[in-house]
Amino acid sequence: MNIIISPMHRRRLGGSKMARKAKDIVVDKRLCKGCQICISVCPHGVLKKADDVDNRGFFLPVIADLDACRVCHLCEMECPDFAISVVSLE
Repeated sequence: MNIIISPMHRRRLGGSKMARKAKDIVVDKRLCKGCQICISVCPHGVLKKADDVDNRGFFLPVIADLDACRVCHLCEMECPDFAISVVSLE
């Protein structure tokens, strides 16, 4: 899936030259169904599929590289279950 973000929205999403960092990315395991949309929309490869299934049989997203996160919140916005949130250092 390719996502094209206009320059106007890129600025709002943190895609400007100002590098922002995430303190943490929190996945609510009760809400997440393992659809992996958050993984596919992340432009920086911050999330990856877990190696093992959870107790419900889902492959939940896990952090692959937190330092790569630019706090664009695409994972939050695209999650159909509101199961993920980015905690910013700012």
